Amino acid sequence: MSDRIFISFATADRSRAGAACAALERGGLACWISYRDVQAGQNYQGAIVEALESAKAMVLVFSARTNESEEVAKELSLASAFKVPVIPLRVQKSLPRGALHYELATRQWIDGFDDWDAAIAKLVAAIGTTADRPLLQKSAAQPLAARDDVKSRISEQAIESAQAALTVYIGPIAPVLARKEAAGATSLDDFHDRLSRRIHLSEDRSAFLARVKQNSR
Repeated sequence: MSDRIFISFATADRSRAGAACAALERGGLACWISYRDVQAGQNYQGAIVEALESAKAMVLVFSARTNESEEVAKELSLASAFKVPVIPLRVQKSLPRGALHYELATRQWIDGFDDWDAAIAKLVAAIGTTADRPLLQKSAAQPLAARDDVKSRISEQAIESAQAALTVYIGPIAPVLARKEAAGATSLDDFHDRLSRRIHLSEDRSAFLARVKQNSR
Protein backbone atom coordinates (compact mmCIF):
# COMPACT_ATOMS: atom_id res chain seq x y z
CA MET A 1 0.00 0.00 0.00
CA SER A 2 1.32 3.42 -0.89
CA ASP A 3 -0.21 6.88 -0.58
CA ARG A 4 -3.78 5.81 0.23
CA ILE A 5 -6.34 7.35 2.56
CA PHE A 6 -6.31 5.67 5.98
CA ILE A 7 -9.81 5.22 7.42
CA SER A 8 -9.83 5.34 11.24
CA PHE A 9 -12.96 4.36 13.17
CA ALA A 10 -14.31 2.86 16.37
CA THR A 11 -15.45 -0.74 15.97
CA ALA A 12 -19.09 0.24 16.55
CA ASP A 13 -18.92 2.59 13.53
CA ARG A 14 -17.69 -0.04 11.08
CA SER A 15 -20.67 0.29 8.74
CA ARG A 16 -20.32 4.07 8.49
CA ALA A 17 -16.58 3.76 7.99
CA GLY A 18 -17.17 1.26 5.22
CA ALA A 19 -19.66 3.61 3.57
CA ALA A 20 -17.15 6.46 3.72
CA CYS A 21 -14.43 4.24 2.27
CA ALA A 22 -16.68 3.13 -0.60
CA ALA A 23 -17.75 6.70 -1.35
CA LEU A 24 -14.16 7.96 -1.43
CA GLU A 25 -13.10 5.14 -3.72
CA ARG A 26 -15.99 5.91 -6.05
CA GLY A 27 -14.54 9.43 -6.14
CA GLY A 28 -11.21 8.05 -7.30
CA LEU A 29 -9.34 8.01 -3.96
CA ALA A 30 -7.73 4.72 -2.97
CA CYS A 31 -8.33 3.89 0.71
CA TRP A 32 -7.00 1.57 3.39
CA ILE A 33 -9.42 0.19 5.97
CA SER A 34 -8.40 -2.41 8.51
CA TYR A 35 -11.16 -5.01 8.27
CA ARG A 36 -10.60 -5.31 4.52
CA ASP A 37 -6.89 -4.66 4.05
CA VAL A 38 -5.15 -6.51 6.89
CA GLN A 39 -4.22 -9.78 5.24
CA ALA A 40 -4.67 -13.22 6.78
CA GLY A 41 -1.68 -14.04 8.97
CA GLN A 42 -0.45 -10.44 8.97
CA ASN A 43 0.38 -8.77 12.29
CA TYR A 44 -2.58 -6.46 12.89
CA GLN A 45 -0.74 -3.69 14.73
CA GLY A 46 2.22 -3.83 12.36
CA ALA A 47 -0.13 -3.51 9.39
CA ILE A 48 -1.69 -0.38 10.87
CA VAL A 49 1.70 1.22 11.48
CA GLU A 50 2.81 0.44 7.93
CA ALA A 51 -0.44 1.74 6.44
CA LEU A 52 -0.32 4.99 8.39
CA GLU A 53 3.34 5.64 7.67
CA SER A 54 2.67 5.69 3.93
CA ALA A 55 -0.82 7.25 4.07
CA LYS A 56 -1.68 10.41 2.16
CA ALA A 57 -4.22 11.41 4.82
CA MET A 58 -6.33 9.98 7.62
CA VAL A 59 -10.11 10.26 7.62
CA LEU A 60 -11.41 9.86 11.17
CA VAL A 61 -15.01 8.65 11.22
CA PHE A 62 -16.19 10.26 14.46
CA SER A 63 -19.14 9.53 16.73
CA ALA A 64 -19.71 9.47 20.50
CA ARG A 65 -18.24 5.95 20.52
CA THR A 66 -14.93 7.24 19.18
CA ASN A 67 -14.22 8.85 22.55
CA GLU A 68 -14.05 5.38 24.11
CA SER A 69 -11.74 3.83 21.50
CA GLU A 70 -8.14 3.34 22.64
CA GLU A 71 -7.20 2.14 19.15
CA VAL A 72 -8.37 5.38 17.55
CA ALA A 73 -6.30 7.35 20.09
CA LYS A 74 -3.23 5.32 19.16
CA GLU A 75 -3.85 5.82 15.45
CA LEU A 76 -4.12 9.58 15.96
CA SER A 77 -0.81 9.57 17.81
CA LEU A 78 0.80 7.69 14.94
CA ALA A 79 -0.68 10.08 12.38
CA SER A 80 0.82 12.98 14.29
CA ALA A 81 4.20 11.26 14.48
CA PHE A 82 4.18 10.52 10.75
CA LYS A 83 2.90 14.01 9.87
CA VAL A 84 -0.19 12.59 8.18
CA PRO A 85 -3.06 15.12 7.86
CA VAL A 86 -6.20 14.15 9.81
CA ILE A 87 -9.68 15.08 8.57
CA PRO A 88 -12.53 14.25 10.98
CA LEU A 89 -15.86 13.21 9.46
CA ARG A 90 -18.61 13.44 12.06
CA VAL A 91 -21.37 10.87 11.62
CA GLN A 92 -23.14 11.92 14.82
CA LYS A 93 -23.69 15.21 16.66
CA SER A 94 -21.02 14.50 19.26
CA LEU A 95 -17.83 16.25 20.31
CA PRO A 96 -14.47 14.80 21.33
CA ARG A 97 -13.69 14.48 25.03
CA GLY A 98 -10.53 14.12 27.05
CA ALA A 99 -7.50 12.99 25.06
CA LEU A 100 -9.36 13.20 21.75
CA HIS A 101 -10.36 16.79 22.51
CA TYR A 102 -6.64 17.55 22.86
CA GLU A 103 -5.74 15.74 19.63
CA LEU A 104 -8.54 17.27 17.55
CA ALA A 105 -8.76 20.78 19.00
CA THR A 106 -7.45 22.51 15.88
CA ARG A 107 -9.04 20.27 13.22
CA GLN A 108 -11.67 21.41 10.74
CA TRP A 109 -14.72 19.15 10.93
CA ILE A 110 -16.91 17.85 8.15
CA ASP A 111 -20.43 16.94 9.30
CA GLY A 112 -21.96 13.93 7.60
CA PHE A 113 -25.13 13.44 9.65
CA ASP A 114 -27.39 15.88 7.72
CA ASP A 115 -26.33 15.57 4.07
CA TRP A 116 -24.08 12.55 3.51
CA ASP A 117 -23.42 13.15 -0.19
CA ALA A 118 -22.51 16.80 0.36
CA ALA A 119 -20.21 15.78 3.22
CA ILE A 120 -18.40 13.24 1.03
CA ALA A 121 -17.93 15.88 -1.68
CA LYS A 122 -16.41 18.23 0.91
CA LEU A 123 -14.23 15.40 2.19
CA VAL A 124 -12.86 14.63 -1.27
CA ALA A 125 -12.09 18.32 -1.78
CA ALA A 126 -10.46 18.61 1.65
CA ILE A 127 -8.24 15.62 0.98
CA GLY A 128 -7.18 17.10 -2.33
CA THR A 129 -6.16 20.33 -0.60
CA THR A 130 -4.81 19.08 2.73
CA ALA A 131 -2.95 16.02 1.51
CA ASP A 132 -1.24 17.64 -1.47
CA ARG A 133 2.27 17.11 -0.08
CA PRO A 134 5.25 14.95 -1.02
CA LEU A 135 5.83 11.86 1.06
CA LEU A 136 9.47 12.86 1.36
CA GLN A 137 8.45 15.31 4.08
CA LYS A 138 8.21 12.39 6.46
CA SER A 139 11.11 11.82 8.79
CA ALA A 140 11.90 8.39 7.31
CA ALA A 141 13.15 10.21 4.21
CA GLN A 142 15.84 12.18 6.03
CA PRO A 143 19.30 12.04 4.48
CA LEU A 144 21.63 9.43 5.92
CA ALA A 145 23.89 12.13 7.32
CA ALA A 146 20.98 13.58 9.30
CA ARG A 147 20.13 10.18 10.77
CA ASP A 148 23.77 9.61 11.71
CA ASP A 149 23.78 12.98 13.48
CA VAL A 150 20.74 11.92 15.50
CA LYS A 151 22.59 8.82 16.63
CA SER A 152 25.41 11.00 17.91
CA ARG A 153 22.95 13.06 19.98
CA ILE A 154 20.77 10.29 21.36
CA SER A 155 22.24 6.90 22.14
CA GLU A 156 20.62 3.61 21.22
CA GLN A 157 20.43 2.80 24.93
CA ALA A 158 18.53 6.05 25.61
CA ILE A 159 16.05 5.31 22.82
CA GLU A 160 15.41 1.77 24.04
CA SER A 161 15.04 2.93 27.64
CA ALA A 162 12.55 5.63 26.65
CA GLN A 163 10.48 3.34 24.47
CA ALA A 164 10.27 0.76 27.26
CA ALA A 165 8.96 3.44 29.62
CA LEU A 166 6.54 4.78 27.00
CA THR A 167 5.11 1.32 26.30
CA VAL A 168 3.61 1.29 29.81
CA TYR A 169 1.37 4.22 28.84
CA ILE A 170 0.58 3.84 25.13
CA GLY A 171 1.26 0.19 24.34
CA PRO A 172 3.04 -1.44 21.40
CA ILE A 173 3.22 1.63 19.17
CA ALA A 174 5.81 3.10 21.58
CA PRO A 175 8.90 1.80 19.69
CA VAL A 176 7.67 3.38 16.46
CA LEU A 177 7.05 6.75 18.10
CA ALA A 178 10.36 6.62 19.95
CA ARG A 179 12.29 6.17 16.68
CA LYS A 180 10.34 8.91 14.96
CA GLU A 181 10.77 11.42 17.78
CA ALA A 182 14.47 10.59 18.11
CA ALA A 183 14.90 11.53 14.45
CA GLY A 184 13.62 15.05 15.08
CA ALA A 185 14.86 15.70 18.62
CA THR A 186 17.62 18.24 19.23
CA SER A 187 18.69 16.85 22.60
CA LEU A 188 17.90 14.07 25.07
CA ASP A 189 15.60 16.36 27.06
CA ASP A 190 13.80 17.39 23.89
CA PHE A 191 13.43 13.71 22.96
CA HIS A 192 11.85 12.93 26.32
CA ASP A 193 9.54 15.95 26.11
CA ARG A 194 8.39 14.96 22.63
CA LEU A 195 7.53 11.46 23.82
CA SER A 196 5.72 12.75 26.89
CA ARG A 197 3.32 14.67 24.64
CA ARG A 198 2.17 11.31 23.24
CA ILE A 199 0.74 10.44 26.68
CA HIS A 200 -2.77 11.75 27.23
CA LEU A 201 -3.04 12.02 31.03
CA SER A 202 -0.97 14.73 32.71
CA GLU A 203 -0.12 12.58 35.73
CA ASP A 204 1.11 9.82 33.42
CA ARG A 205 3.23 12.31 31.48
CA SER A 206 4.85 13.45 34.74
CA ALA A 207 5.50 9.87 35.81
CA PHE A 208 7.01 9.04 32.42
CA LEU A 209 9.35 12.05 32.51
CA ALA A 210 10.44 11.24 36.05
CA ARG A 211 11.21 7.65 35.05
CA VAL A 212 13.22 8.44 31.90
CA LYS A 213 15.18 11.20 33.60
CA GLN A 214 16.02 8.80 36.43
CA ASN A 215 17.15 6.15 33.93
CA SER A 216 19.37 8.64 32.07
CA ARG A 217 21.42 9.59 35.12
